[in-house]
Amino acid sequence: MSNEYLEKLPTTEGNRQSWTWSAWIKRNEISHWARIWTCQESQVGIRGSGEDFVRFRDENSSPAMDLCSSAKLRDTTAWMHLVCVMNSTALNSEQRGRMYINGKRIEEWSTEVYPTLNAEGAMNNNIWHRIAGRVNSSEFYTGALQDIFFVDGLALDAATFAFNKQGEGSISIGSTSNSEIVRGTWRPKSPSTIKSEVNRKGGFGTNGYYLPLNDRTMIGADHRIEIDSILKLNQDLQQPKVGIATTSAAGIGHTDVVRDIAASKNYTGLNWDGCVALDGDSDYINCGDSADFNLTGDFTIECWVYKKNTGATNSIISQWSNSGSTRSFLLQVHGTNNLSFHWQYDSSNATSMTSPDHEFPVGKWTHIAVTRSSNTYYLFQDGYRVDVETSSNAPQDSSLNVEIGRNGDGPSEYVNGFISNLRIVKGTALYTAATAGKAFTPSTTALTNVTNTKLLCCQSSTDANAAAVAPNTLSRQGTTFATTNEITGSLVIALPLYRGATSSGFGDYSAYVRGPQGGPVKTITVGGNVAMGTTDSWYGSAPRFANNAKNDILSSSGTGAGTPFDLGNNNFTLEFWARCSGNGSDSTFQTIFDCRTTDSSTTGFAIGFNDPSDANGGGTSDGHQDIKLYGIPAGTTTVTPGNPLGTHTWNHFCVERKYNHITDTNNRGTMTIYSNGNPVGVYTGATATADYTEGGFRIGAANNGVSGNWNFYGSVQDFRLYNGIAKYDGKGFKVANHYNCAQGIQTYRCNPDNTANNFCTLSGIQTNSPSTVISSGALRVDSSANSGVAYGTVGIPTTGKWYFETHIDERSAYNHLGIQAEALPEYTGVYRVLLREDGNVYGNSGQLGTAGWSVVPNDVVGVGVDSDAGKVYFWKNGGSQTSAWDIYNFGFANPRGSESYRAYFLGGDGTGATFNFGQDCTFRGQKTGTFNKDANGIGEFLYSVPTGYKALCASNFPEPQVKDPSLHFQNILYQGTAETAKEVSGLKFKPDFAIVFNRQITHPRSVYDVIRGGNQQQNINEPDATVTRAPFGLAFTDDGFSVSTGGNSNNGNAYVAHCWKAGGPAVPNNDGSVLSMVSVNQDAGFSIIRAYAQTSGSITLGHGLNKPPVFWFYTPYTGGTNWYIYHKSLGAEAWLQPDNSTAATTGNNAAWAVSPTDKVLTHGSGFVNQKDIIFYAWTEIPGYSSFGEYEGNGNSWGPVIITGFKPALVIIKSVDFVDDWTVYDNVRNDKNLADNIYYLNTEGDENLDDSSHGIDFLSNGFKCRGTSNQENKDGGRIIYMAWAESPFKYAQAK
Repeated sequence: MSNEYLEKLPTTEGNRQSWTWSAWIKRNEISHWARIWTCQESQVGIRGSGEDFVRFRDENSSPAMDLCSSAKLRDTTAWMHLVCVMNSTALNSEQRGRMYINGKRIEEWSTEVYPTLNAEGAMNNNIWHRIAGRVNSSEFYTGALQDIFFVDGLALDAATFAFNKQGEGSISIGSTSNSEIVRGTWRPKSPSTIKSEVNRKGGFGTNGYYLPLNDRTMIGADHRIEIDSILKLNQDLQQPKVGIATTSAAGIGHTDVVRDIAASKNYTGLNWDGCVALDGDSDYINCGDSADFNLTGDFTIECWVYKKNTGATNSIISQWSNSGSTRSFLLQVHGTNNLSFHWQYDSSNATSMTSPDHEFPVGKWTHIAVTRSSNTYYLFQDGYRVDVETSSNAPQDSSLNVEIGRNGDGPSEYVNGFISNLRIVKGTALYTAATAGKAFTPSTTALTNVTNTKLLCCQSSTDANAAAVAPNTLSRQGTTFATTNEITGSLVIALPLYRGATSSGFGDYSAYVRGPQGGPVKTITVGGNVAMGTTDSWYGSAPRFANNAKNDILSSSGTGAGTPFDLGNNNFTLEFWARCSGNGSDSTFQTIFDCRTTDSSTTGFAIGFNDPSDANGGGTSDGHQDIKLYGIPAGTTTVTPGNPLGTHTWNHFCVERKYNHITDTNNRGTMTIYSNGNPVGVYTGATATADYTEGGFRIGAANNGVSGNWNFYGSVQDFRLYNGIAKYDGKGFKVANHYNCAQGIQTYRCNPDNTANNFCTLSGIQTNSPSTVISSGALRVDSSANSGVAYGTVGIPTTGKWYFETHIDERSAYNHLGIQAEALPEYTGVYRVLLREDGNVYGNSGQLGTAGWSVVPNDVVGVGVDSDAGKVYFWKNGGSQTSAWDIYNFGFANPRGSESYRAYFLGGDGTGATFNFGQDCTFRGQKTGTFNKDANGIGEFLYSVPTGYKALCASNFPEPQVKDPSLHFQNILYQGTAETAKEVSGLKFKPDFAIVFNRQITHPRSVYDVIRGGNQQQNINEPDATVTRAPFGLAFTDDGFSVSTGGNSNNGNAYVAHCWKAGGPAVPNNDGSVLSMVSVNQDAGFSIIRAYAQTSGSITLGHGLNKPPVFWFYTPYTGGTNWYIYHKSLGAEAWLQPDNSTAATTGNNAAWAVSPTDKVLTHGSGFVNQKDIIFYAWTEIPGYSSFGEYEGNGNSWGPVIITGFKPALVIIKSVDFVDDWTVYDNVRNDKNLADNIYYLNTEGDENLDDSSHGIDFLSNGFKCRGTSNQENKDGGRIIYMAWAESPFKYAQAK
């Protein structure tokens, strides 16, 4: 769609020498240049306007890489897979640029220029990149895209992303079903498989991504990162299944929270989930008093501690007071960051031990233990013995309560941090050490109840009172709560900020992420006119700040020291996603977050954008911005790291502060600024005065007390503040590399059409353009002249019930819609059932009747085709159905092909309609969708789908009788050697019938079959007698055949052989009036029949197919006279001869007398002199073979013939005129345009690249591109015979 695209300005430069890009593509129309992925003039695109090659160009390398395929990619019926690979480090120049279509590497180019060795291209630089448009806002791609992978730094191949199997389904859906090999069905791998394979090979790299493009609420979202490491808050919540979700379905509530983004083990290697969070103010756990806490004799006290703050004493566990006569023991971390243990052994005496040479870290889980073994006390930190004391005195018995998290003296010295796995063992010293240094490695798994355990607690993630062992019931005090880990426990505010969240979208989720005891949610005050947008978000909707003099803001509740937002001199992490919509009111700064209270305050900071500057490689008109920070440690006024960021694009920002007392002896703290996961600025304070104690903050403008407005113009989502943890530890981290909807892509653009479903659309290659225009995802048609026509891409199956809807956009007296069987891109009045706007219904013979109602603009007409009954029905706006209307010659009897009926529109000047085949019930935004499903639960329809009816999409189509055509028919190329015998192998079956063509010299078209044997050769292009070849001409083998110099098929030239499987050796058949010998393959509808005719009159022959044959070759068994053919479109009173170019003989029943039946065909009286006869007969098998007729129009925008499969072989003959039989196949022509032909009826060699000939092989048929009389004579009646490469249900575009 014009002016709709996705774009990204990468934060940093990636690997510009080596990368891989993969996508699934479904074109809508082929009239213009379509840029699929671009930056500057580098591109992956498809040329239109008749050229239709795919182009891979990178202009930054020297010389510029420029690869243009010679193949034409013009199939708008199905999806195709495109892979582009850059690898300028390859020594072989041809390996430096590669492209694959449906798994096959392109090797023929119309332009072929490779980059120099180690050249760096423009792609993957930190400049603007776009999907579906040129960076200068032109050459937009119109079509569908899905499952785009970009792997930065690896040169992969197509097999990384897909494989030649059926079974996994769409790449974004996946499947657990077993796979079966089906030739020609290049199927996507599941995303988890692809991501695992990429990660095994080295990962996605800096700028890599996976864009499913299948979710209306997050069209350009990157899903390469799994939930455990993705940064979006909604990924931590129960969210809608990836796919299409309504707004209501996408809503989240606080009960849907499952957990925060990562467990401790992701950061520290600790394999337990559960700890107690304490706020340093009034939080602790009361364990009561018990004799179990009287530590006489040996004992062990141990736990894991995570300390948030610096400069304050934290008492871990105590039975202590200010009275020497009552207190017993105290384990604590001093404000000087030394671990110590104190014990009182009588009313006036106490002993202490400490760790003067081992500083206790902040912001890190640390294991501590104190033990007594006999008369020796040991103090351990992270398994190191940090002090030892010899004393015969044990801690005195006390009646005080044992308290976790504070010193009972005062009380005071509350823990600000987390405690986990606290254990007291009475009677055993678990750890001892004779010397200083490392004594043991602390367990990284949850501690257990060992012998003599008296207390084991602080292990639950949901209940701080829980204990595995305890003499009393524990009682949490203050706001103490249990949580999963230090990450979840440090989260003080979490705002998803999208419609569907609590508090009208502005609700805080931090309490629910922390856990059931996580405390109340924070209150956010909404100021001004902040409202949820509809197109600015990258997940659902986002609040929009309108840049209006400080009015549009979000404000926190609670300010000052002691509040949850009091960062003090703790570690902290602030992160969020933001999108700037344009220039702010103050030209130098747009505030996103501000916790300052004055202009000169050193107790807070602000982060936001500089306003736009240069364009940075093209892209949106207002260029890029830089991130800016006010108030780093020690109050430095401002810093600008200098990383360009795209306007109108979503970016992830993070500011964290970390204290590291080993490297920062002045206790100053270091701030790190991250942009999209990359550290872009590191700043260490000059003094230890960066004490952020004010607490309150604003989002969207400068904080209260700061002069100026500094308003933000844009949107924010997934806002989080962690108090007490430097989450990323100064290191880079993975963040989703989203592509952004810079201009806004309507949600209906994203629909259920995918590589598994492949919904019908309107054909971009069968309209009478320019008077008819297809647009809006190939679902809307507009006519600017009378008799404007549009057809569906998909033939209606001959069984089942099928349904689609049509919205009347514009109306005239010429509007018709319904179904029609026609190959021409022009209007004809036959083979149709059409409803006109006045309610009249028309069929092949004119008006059939009336619907009883008319339609006007904004009406929706439902069309139902009951293929089993051969009937059509219409519904208006979901009302009652009309009468049943018969379909003329529907299905097997249709001379135009059994699946030639399709959805159809006929319009007058100024008319238009929008179709819905199940992929868009809003009709491109004209209706409010109701999302009704079909009988298989597929699709989205405005009105309830009639019972039993299904959408026209490949996943609904019947399973083909022949899933793998190559088990029954194949073309094969081989090179003759003029040797006595040459083996030709590679077939998947033992053939029973073959037509062999010499491609290089004048030579007959030789025929061999299993009944005659390999030494009997007859030529289909001449009436000569059968020739006996010695030792043989062609002998069939298990996977091919042998050819000898005794025949015409091994004389040193290039050959093509068309091979069919029948039934092996012939068996008797008595269904006819005379005995026939039959070799039959009922699955594939092919039979070879030999019989002895009477001397006069007609006879019938059993064929064994169990269906009427629709086409056959006939000749006397020993040759000597002409060949004849029967074709269903000609009927029983006509024939053609494949050994000459004559027009059909008609009106003569002497040949076949009557039409064939399920059991027999008739040998007419006109052939009474031919006593020993042979037939090669086919019946029609949907998805495998098709026989029909069409009318030509004499130009290169020729007819489209629907076969129901991607053809492997097509034979064409004009009925009314003297013209040759033309043959096309998929091995001599493995790409479009197919213009390498030969004539079946002559002895000439191959006709290469003849501009007057040519067809395009499509995923469900073929389109005439040549102007020759043989296949496209204007007004000519033409028959075709076609066999499949792959059934349409599983085919890709070609």
